[in-house]
Amino acid sequence: MTNRRHRMAAKKRGFVLIIIGLAAVALFGALGLAVDVGRMLITKNETQRFCDAAALAAALKLDGTSEGITAAKSAVAASPNRWNLETSKFSSYSVEFASSLAGPWSASPLSAFNLTHVRVKTSADLPMLFLPVLNHVTKTGVASTAVAAQVGQTKFSRGMAPYTAVSPDPSAPNYGLTIGNQYTIQWPAFNGSRSGCSATRPDRCFLKDPCSGDTIAAQTKVFSYWGSSINGYWGSNSSDVIRDLTLNLRQMMPVEIGEYLVMTDGNKAAQAKALDDRVNQDGERTVNTVDGYILDPDRNGRRILGIPIVDPQAGGTKVVGFGAFLLISDGSTSDYYEDAKGNEAFCAIYAGPYMLGSLTKSASPTAGAFRVSLVQ
Repeated sequence: MTNRRHRMAAKKRGFVLIIIGLAAVALFGALGLAVDVGRMLITKNETQRFCDAAALAAALKLDGTSEGITAAKSAVAASPNRWNLETSKFSSYSVEFASSLAGPWSASPLSAFNLTHVRVKTSADLPMLFLPVLNHVTKTGVASTAVAAQVGQTKFSRGMAPYTAVSPDPSAPNYGLTIGNQYTIQWPAFNGSRSGCSATRPDRCFLKDPCSGDTIAAQTKVFSYWGSSINGYWGSNSSDVIRDLTLNLRQMMPVEIGEYLVMTDGNKAAQAKALDDRVNQDGERTVNTVDGYILDPDRNGRRILGIPIVDPQAGGTKVVGFGAFLLISDGSTSDYYEDAKGNEAFCAIYAGPYMLGSLTKSASPTAGAFRVSLVQ
């Protein structure tokens, strides 16, 4: 009986060992699954973060030129994001461009016209630590994709400059403005009783000439609805506030297409220094063409202002759109605006659609304003 009990106890111990062995394999497999799947999830987050950030940075560089395409690719290559717990640089990725989310997509487009979308893809081969014991898979690919685009914006809660540009024809492309032409952002002193001044000859109503791009149609609107009281400012009458808005773009008053702006009175000639100060904060202070400024690697965007484009009318001053305007410089240390006398216009060069956060302008030929956002 004793021997029999010993034999039965030994059998039980053997069975327990088998169960423990099988459980250990299952436990090891579960541990491996948890560790490797966890690493896959971390890597997925890392690849997605790279794609998101790179696509956003690239979309900001698109300006409708081939140089913008090159800059967009460089922005992706310069991305600081890493994977493998921030230790490895992404070596395998692709960058493609399109004019819409539907495509067609191209890594080397023949034309940069209207390319407003950037798609970035990447993948990482992640070594498996524990799963090979179960299924012999030694590594797995983790891939991510992101698409960023320049998205049209009809409202700004803040950030617009306290100036305006007058549209001669709100229904025309670019609101009737021509890229590269100079337009008035502060109108010269007005004298409605001046000899020859009339609605048909509004150019004779100003003590100094408006800027060269302002048509008779635009001048007629200023003559008819602004007269001597309004020179193009909105949002504040305070000289200190306007200077702060110009230099720091802290305009807190929202502005939206279709609304009527609260225009402020007076020729604020003292703001010339604020404009020159902003120009002198830019790394590029010698070129006064849109293309030349865009191509200059020293630019930092300080010479670009986002300005509402308006249509003065009987009901008030209506916002019809937004534009990017390049401030004019007269040399390495500019005092172009301060050199103007109090009766003269402040001119700026229309650069095209305005893009929030960009050093230049949007790549879209559609008039208006844009912001960069992830769309996929």
